[in-house]
This record gives sequence, structure tokens and C-alpha cells, in this order.
Amino acid sequence: MQFILLGGDKEMQTFKVTATNGLKIRELPSSASKVLDVMPHGMRVTLLDESPWYGTWHRIRADFSDNYRVEGYAFGGYLEPTGSLVAGGMSSETGAMPVPEPEPAPNDDAASDYLYLVASSSLRLREKPTTTSKILMNMKYGTMVAKLGDASNLGWWKVSAKSGSMTEEGYVMAKFLAPRAPKPARGVDLSLLSDITNAVKRVKEFVHDYADELDEPLLRTLNEVVTKYQINATPLRFCHFMAQIAHESTNFTRIEENLNYGAAGLMSTFGKYFENEQEAAQYERQPERIANRVYANRMGNGDEASGDGYRYRGRGYIQLTGRENYQDIGERLKLPLESDPDLITQDRKTALAVSAAFWDKKNLNEFADRDDLDNITYLINGGDNGLGDRAWLLMRAKMIWGS
Repeated sequence: MQFILLGGDKEMQTFKVTATNGLKIRELPSSASKVLDVMPHGMRVTLLDESPWYGTWHRIRADFSDNYRVEGYAFGGYLEPTGSLVAGGMSSETGAMPVPEPEPAPNDDAASDYLYLVASSSLRLREKPTTTSKILMNMKYGTMVAKLGDASNLGWWKVSAKSGSMTEEGYVMAKFLAPRAPKPARGVDLSLLSDITNAVKRVKEFVHDYADELDEPLLRTLNEVVTKYQINATPLRFCHFMAQIAHESTNFTRIEENLNYGAAGLMSTFGKYFENEQEAAQYERQPERIANRVYANRMGNGDEASGDGYRYRGRGYIQLTGRENYQDIGERLKLPLESDPDLITQDRKTALAVSAAFWDKKNLNEFADRDDLDNITYLINGGDNGLGDRAWLLMRAKMIWGS
């Protein structure tokens, strides 16, 4: 499979929490969704992506310490721009995703450069480049449009859109569109340096400043394992795989489960294993105790006192968890993972092989073929933790590698 990625390095804006009593970071852009943790007043956070179709919610990253970070959604009304930038992708003046530069008229050889996809849950095609003009069409997420030119109003484009047999020309706000990358060739080996170079470019577009975690040797291993299990047989399978392992590994930066939860995070993620937040507080910031509690007596583990929960905590890019899974995947790969679980974290190539083998064990290609994000998430996570982030990453992957 050939991975070709368009785009380069970007920067991201930082914000400061202004809420006096702190600000909750949530799994989804809704005040009813799970609380992942609470950011104290004055804490600086990084804006990963604005979510204009979610109103005033933003997707952010909060770095609580060197080894504990949380990605989720926070209410923008309690975030104040600091004026500082970090590696990753936002405008220094507005914090909004930059609008692409004007382009010359399309030609047959470069037609794909002028095709875009709707990147919001819905987008209105309007008669004029204003939010008060007549609506010509409501376009759903993923609708393809062709850019015809820039509008007189900054940030608006004139586009052509098709819905069924109907084609309309009108105006949309450009920030709700994402470039459509050509679909990748299938089954192409990554043995050539030029292919590896293109692979690195595409991964950079997918995970931005975290791309260094996937170097050339690891990308070769990635190609080997996704080929072995036919994960790269279709772009849709590959997109689902990349979205899931990117979420589970915090954009490929962690191959060992981060269990350094506060009480609020414990109740949000593992609430059914604690009677109340007071009990959870007795475990907060104690990763070994937490793992032994929440993973006890399931997935082949012994009771809390056995230590199996921590011994077989999440590892690899897919966070392989539980004695039974370590035993089964170890047998598949002919590795003694049950007796030496740290083998997974000692070699990132092994971490990738484990992740792909687990994907195959759960028959996740079948669900990816149906574009079934919910069931894939359930079979990996055992619930729906991080579903919003997984959906966001899947959308990004589809924009890059096709679907």
C-alpha cells in the first residue's frame, strides 16, 4: 500500500483556562458527555482543532504533567487566547484553521487539487457569500464539491456541488471544507525510499507534530503488518485501523496505557468499578492500584491482589489488555507475551505487530468494510470511551487516504 500525504508542518495556538473553579475537559462536545478531567484556573492548553459545527466547543490537549495528557473538548467561552504558538496548525491571530491560498483555474492534469469534501456535520450552499442569503442546498458531511474561485467576501469560496441529479453553484465558508486527497494505490510495497518519503508526508498530515514517532523503519513494519492481515486491502479498512491506533496510542506517542487518573477521570472512564468519587479518590494518581482494581477478575486476570491488572495493562498501539489477550496474541506471533508482557513496549515494531494481530483476532476488517465505527470501538475498548476523538481521527484519515 502506498501512503502519500499532502501538506507540511503547522502551528497551533495555546489558550488559558479562565474559569475560576476550573474547566472540565469532556469526551464529546456536549455538557452531557463524560468528564475526562478538570483543568485548573490559569492552565495553558493547546487547541488541536476548532469545531465550528459544535458551536463554541473546541478540541484541545491539556498537558497535566510530562507523562499525563488528555485530549478532549472544552467550552470555548472559558478559554482565552495567550498569543503563543506551538508546533501543530492554527493561525496566530484568530486561532482558526487557515484558509487555503487562492489557486489558479483547474486543468485536467490537476483536477483533484480543486476537489474538496465537507468536513462539518452539514454545510449550507448559499446564493451569495453571506450567512443571510438564500440556502440553495444542505450538504452533509463528506459531500464533494469543486472550487470555482474565491468570493468577494474573505473566507468564502464559490463552488459547484452535486446532490443526486441536481448540480448547483453557490457559496460556502471555506473553513468547513477539507482537501480531497487522491485514493491510494493498493498493495504497493514500501521498499522504495520515494514511497517512504511520501508515507512520512501523509502521516505528518494525519498526526501533525507527532509524526516523528513513526520513522521510516516503523512505516516499513506498518506496511508489512497491514498487508499480512489485509488491512490495506481497501482504503476504508486502513483508515479505521489508523484512526483507532492513533487514538489508543495518543497519536502514536504512547505504547503503554496511561493510568494516572484523577478521581474525576476515574469516575468518567471506570465509574462502574467504584462506588462513588470518594472511593475513587483513594486510588487517584496510583496507576498500579488503579489497574489492579479496574481489570480484576476479567479478561483472564486474577483478583485485585493478584497484580494481573497492572501486569497485563494496555500495551501496544491498540492497548492490548488482559492475560487472555496476551496469551492468545503471543501464540499467534510466537512471542512469550504472557510471561514477558514488557516485550511489547521494548520494541515499537512488536507493538505494531501486536496491534494488527489483535485487529485480525477480532475480525475488525469485517466491521471496517461496513464503516462501523461504533462496533470497532466497542471491540477494542469494551465501551465507547473516546468515541468522539476516534470519529474525528477517522474523518481526518478518510480525507487523506480515501474511503
